[in-house]
Amino acid sequence: MPHVVYWADDEKSPFDLPHPSNGDNAHRHGIQAERTRTWYTATRLVVATLVAAGLWCYMVAPLDFDEFVGMFMNREGGYAQSSKSAHASCPQPTPLSPRRHAALIDDLVSLYGTEEFQNKTIKLLGDAVRIPTENFDDMKDIGIDPRWETFSDFHSYLSSAFPLVHSSLILTKVNTYGLLYEWKGSNESLKPLLLLGHQDVVPVNNEVLDQWTHPPYSGYFDGTYLWGRGSCDDKAMLISYLTTFENLLSKGFKPTRSVFLASGFDEETTQSRGAYTLAKYLLGKYGPDYFALLLDEGGVSSKGSHSLAFSQRFSRPSLAEKGRQNIKIEISTEGGHSSIPPAHTSIGMLAAAIVQLENHPSKPRLDKQSPVYQGLVCEAEWDEEMPSKLRKLLRESARLDMVEKKGKNDNNKSETILEEILELLLKDDPHRRVRSVLSTTTAVDLVRGGIKINALPERAEVQINHRVATYSSTAENAKRMTSVLIPIAEKFHLALDAFGDLQNLSYPFEPSLVQDESPSSEVDTIGIMRLSGSDSKGLEPSPITPTDAAPYKILAGSIRQSWKAGGKEEEMFVAPGVMGGNTDTHFFWDLTKHIFRYSHLGEEDLYNGAHTVNEAVRITGVVEQIRFLTHFILNADESTEL
Repeated sequence: MPHVVYWADDEKSPFDLPHPSNGDNAHRHGIQAERTRTWYTATRLVVATLVAAGLWCYMVAPLDFDEFVGMFMNREGGYAQSSKSAHASCPQPTPLSPRRHAALIDDLVSLYGTEEFQNKTIKLLGDAVRIPTENFDDMKDIGIDPRWETFSDFHSYLSSAFPLVHSSLILTKVNTYGLLYEWKGSNESLKPLLLLGHQDVVPVNNEVLDQWTHPPYSGYFDGTYLWGRGSCDDKAMLISYLTTFENLLSKGFKPTRSVFLASGFDEETTQSRGAYTLAKYLLGKYGPDYFALLLDEGGVSSKGSHSLAFSQRFSRPSLAEKGRQNIKIEISTEGGHSSIPPAHTSIGMLAAAIVQLENHPSKPRLDKQSPVYQGLVCEAEWDEEMPSKLRKLLRESARLDMVEKKGKNDNNKSETILEEILELLLKDDPHRRVRSVLSTTTAVDLVRGGIKINALPERAEVQINHRVATYSSTAENAKRMTSVLIPIAEKFHLALDAFGDLQNLSYPFEPSLVQDESPSSEVDTIGIMRLSGSDSKGLEPSPITPTDAAPYKILAGSIRQSWKAGGKEEEMFVAPGVMGGNTDTHFFWDLTKHIFRYSHLGEEDLYNGAHTVNEAVRITGVVEQIRFLTHFILNADESTEL
């Protein structure tokens, strides 16, 4: 059975009134009776008030029981500071702090605030960064390619840096370099936690070494930021997990709920050797839906110019991630000497196809089922400095959502408001961030064609990376691409093979493409355009993690409490988000329905992002990350709802 914590108060209940003895005089008995009547009258009044408030809340916007209680009482037993948690369109969970382990969390929070702990964190992460666990696209199999051997050095470092972890937890190595730590809990009936953090890093481009402020594998600390490849992506997360484990073990903590940490070693490339084999191992051993939740790298917190939030800080766990589809366009035509060129070579035709695609991108769409929409509604609910028109429209849209839940639909009005919201969002989007999140993106990344300056190219190809919107699919994107390119194939008299399906095209008469310029001449195709997937079937958008279940509430409550425990003056709000890139999580979809991509770093903690020069992380952000993970693990350990 789940461990249940019962709360008891030593003080007597006001209802424990003493019965008058037979020897009491009538006057005293009358006073006592009057007190009793007064107390019961007051009690009935309070109960009636609460019931009326509950009915009012239900009529305005239905709340669940936890939200209703949260309006009046916080999780620590005191009265709530405000009624903000009652906002129906984006209720914020009360900051959640462990109760059974209250002394432990207080002790560790105090430790995390010391200079000694910060210095220790600097050393742990700095030493990890100094081991270049680079992962290249052309890596051969383990045991054949010597470049894998750096991961052995990294494993040796982890073993020496975290002795309690490696003496107390069960470590299984999957496919040589995949790490699976199991911290057994005392209650095997509870679903375990699954944490992910990868070991590998993107290779450093030697051609831009001179652009690094500090060498990429120096692990240099400048007093604020720790520099080096992997400092943000993803060694900070991995080291934070292990540091949290080590600290909890040092205090004698023994989990009730088991905790697993899976660490792959090829997240930055194919993921086929690391995360794939780890997920396959777990699924084979434990079966589907074994874990209560999964936490991996992902969303951060932000405010101000880097966000649609203007005055409030929002933390954005990614509840879904976009799909991925790499498509190759290949045009083949006859070759020849460049002294007698045709009107358009295969490269010229390919250029026209590329321009056509970039001029006809996927249209952005605001889908109400998407975490993006849910996040926007949250920001409108809490951020009073959001532009008034945008805020008004978002709040009206949220109100209509509540009405629709009661069976009163006004789809036309709802769609009109969504279109107005979308127009406002795209109007002020200079860096195309909003457009990228709300649509399937198209990025022309690789082009190849021709082998000699005086020879006509017989073949030219381009590879295009698409990030598929959460409301779409790879099949829909392939269909859209085909329809966009049909006019180009027809214009240049190219046959079109779209993913193995030869299209039936209509070719206009084009004198420049035939020798006989008579309008009656039959025009043949002069080549072929082929569309194909360059990465098999691609990756569909992920399932969306629900926000109305215990895992999300525990995550959000832990985020808010750890931020508060860190002494921050501003309040942290939690809003759903979407991951634009892809993580290791897609191999683990069958193991849990509750997947969170969230790093608990602020945008200001990342000096220059990841995958580029001058990757660096603010060390106070890493300490905050450890504080969050400690709250999260302890809160999940105490929960009877997961």
